[in-house]
Amino acid sequence: MNSNIEKVLTVELDFVKLNYTASSNLLELEYNSNVIIELDHAILLVENILSLTNGFSVLSLITSSDGFVSMDTEAKHYIASAQREHKYCVASAFVTTVLANRIAARFFIKFCRPPQPCKIFKNREGALSWLYELENKKLNH
Repeated sequence: MNSNIEKVLTVELDFVKLNYTASSNLLELEYNSNVIIELDHAILLVENILSLTNGFSVLSLITSSDGFVSMDTEAKHYIASAQREHKYCVASAFVTTVLANRIAARFFIKFCRPPQPCKIFKNREGALSWLYELENKKLNH
């Protein structure tokens, strides 16, 4: 067996695909576009994140397909509250080129006030670089 192959745990829900790679401590959330994410979706999302990551605090890379991702206010506040309560997220990087998604991410960061550092990027490489830089700083302090 090749030990260089990273084990990726995956959960696919009707509105999001979750990929967790323990060796890199990375949880990727790829949201489907043109879906309105409501409170019941958010509850299901958090349950799956906690199960998938075994309660560990992870780096989150949040992406979406090319369309708009809509999340209602209750869902946004539930997710931010769950992050404060369960501390399952070290930092979150949002990756999108869709202006409406960038505005929605800014709204989430400013008004829902998640407890971890959050930043919005236009490309995956910049987001991953920022996430691992934050994790390295945390480990070295």
